Amino acid sequence: MRKLSNYNGFTLIELIVAVVVLAIGATAFTILINQTTRDSVDPLLRVQANAIAQSYLEEILAQAFCDPNFSTDCPTDCTANACTNCSVPDAGRPNFNDICDYQGVSDVGAFDRNGASISGLGSYNVTVTVDDGAGLGGLSGANGEVIRVDVDVTHPGLPGPVTLSGYRVNF
Repeated sequence: MRKLSNYNGFTLIELIVAVVVLAIGATAFTILINQTTRDSVDPLLRVQANAIAQSYLEEILAQAFCDPNFSTDCPTDCTANACTNCSVPDAGRPNFNDICDYQGVSDVGAFDRNGASISGLGSYNVTVTVDDGAGLGGLSGANGEVIRVDVDVTHPGLPGPVTLSGYRVNF
């Protein structure tokens, strides 16, 4: 008769340890695959958010520094805070004709210049902030020389907003 110590195999403790090690490895692998799958969508969302922000910023900075509806010579007479002192608000985005009109734009979804919704981009939110008190180098918004525009684009799938900023000078 053979002794039990001569048999090759695993003990119960070795088997339990092996199962635990495999379970930890499988869990880690599953988390890795899940994270990779979730993050693979993030670059597409970022590219779209960046394109939306760039489109809005280009549209805004292409507008006049001084409001064409302002009754005096804005470049000469506007010596302090252009939006506060030198702008007449226009109703509705298709009617916006100067940078200051965009202050406070808050769109749920992306819209074109005429205010029409862009299909497929309804889950993005766009917020515009126009700062007529900003400074740039030696220029001062408080003196009516420069305006800063910030465009923030958010999406539920992004960890934070995509922000683009631009400046427009009064020369």
